[in-house]
Amino acid sequence: MANAHGSTPARVAVAWLLAQPGITAPIASATNERQLADLVEAAKLKLDADSIEKLNEVSEQKVGASALAG
Repeated sequence: MANAHGSTPARVAVAWLLAQPGITAPIASATNERQLADLVEAAKLKLDADSIEKLNEVSEQKVGASALAG
Protein backbone atom coordinates (compact mmCIF):
# COMPACT_ATOMS: atom_id res chain seq x y z
CA MET A 1 0.00 0.00 0.00
CA ALA A 2 2.78 2.41 0.87
CA ASN A 3 4.59 1.77 -2.41
CA ALA A 4 1.37 2.33 -4.36
CA HIS A 5 1.15 5.79 -2.78
CA GLY A 6 4.85 6.57 -3.11
CA SER A 7 4.97 6.78 0.65
CA THR A 8 6.06 4.94 3.78
CA PRO A 9 4.04 2.52 5.92
CA ALA A 10 4.07 5.03 8.80
CA ARG A 11 2.66 7.80 6.63
CA VAL A 12 -0.06 5.54 5.26
CA ALA A 13 -0.99 4.35 8.75
CA VAL A 14 -1.33 7.89 10.11
CA ALA A 15 -3.15 9.09 6.97
CA TRP A 16 -5.58 6.18 7.35
CA LEU A 17 -6.18 7.07 11.00
CA LEU A 18 -6.84 10.70 10.05
CA ALA A 19 -9.37 9.50 7.45
CA GLN A 20 -11.45 7.75 10.13
CA PRO A 21 -14.59 9.52 11.33
CA GLY A 22 -14.13 10.91 14.81
CA ILE A 23 -10.33 10.78 14.74
CA THR A 24 -8.91 14.28 14.84
CA ALA A 25 -5.47 13.73 16.32
CA PRO A 26 -3.95 10.26 16.39
CA ILE A 27 -1.30 9.80 19.03
CA ALA A 28 2.10 9.15 17.47
CA SER A 29 5.67 9.62 18.58
CA ALA A 30 9.05 9.89 16.96
CA THR A 31 12.48 9.08 18.30
CA ASN A 32 14.44 10.92 15.61
CA GLU A 33 14.08 13.71 13.06
CA ARG A 34 13.40 11.34 10.16
CA GLN A 35 10.46 9.77 11.99
CA LEU A 36 9.13 13.20 12.91
CA ALA A 37 9.31 14.35 9.28
CA ASP A 38 7.48 11.17 8.25
CA LEU A 39 4.66 11.91 10.70
CA VAL A 40 4.34 15.51 9.52
CA GLU A 41 4.15 14.37 5.88
CA ALA A 42 1.40 11.90 6.79
CA ALA A 43 -0.99 14.80 7.34
CA LYS A 44 -0.51 15.76 3.68
CA LEU A 45 -1.21 12.27 2.32
CA LYS A 46 -4.79 11.88 1.12
CA LEU A 47 -5.80 8.26 0.63
CA ASP A 48 -8.41 7.40 -1.98
CA ALA A 49 -11.65 5.67 -0.98
CA ASP A 50 -10.46 2.28 -2.28
CA SER A 51 -7.28 2.40 -0.19
CA ILE A 52 -9.21 3.42 2.91
CA GLU A 53 -11.66 0.56 2.38
CA LYS A 54 -8.85 -1.97 1.95
CA LEU A 55 -7.16 -0.76 5.13
CA ASN A 56 -10.48 -0.84 6.97
CA GLU A 57 -11.00 -4.46 5.91
CA VAL A 58 -7.55 -5.51 7.06
CA SER A 59 -7.97 -3.75 10.40
CA GLU A 60 -11.21 -5.63 11.07
CA GLN A 61 -9.67 -9.10 10.79
CA LYS A 62 -10.07 -11.04 13.99
CA VAL A 63 -7.33 -13.06 15.62
CA GLY A 64 -8.45 -16.33 17.14
CA ALA A 65 -7.85 -17.14 20.78
CA SER A 66 -5.51 -19.98 19.81
CA ALA A 67 -3.27 -17.53 17.94
CA LEU A 68 -3.11 -15.29 21.00
CA ALA A 69 -2.25 -18.22 23.29
CA GLY A 70 0.64 -18.91 21.03
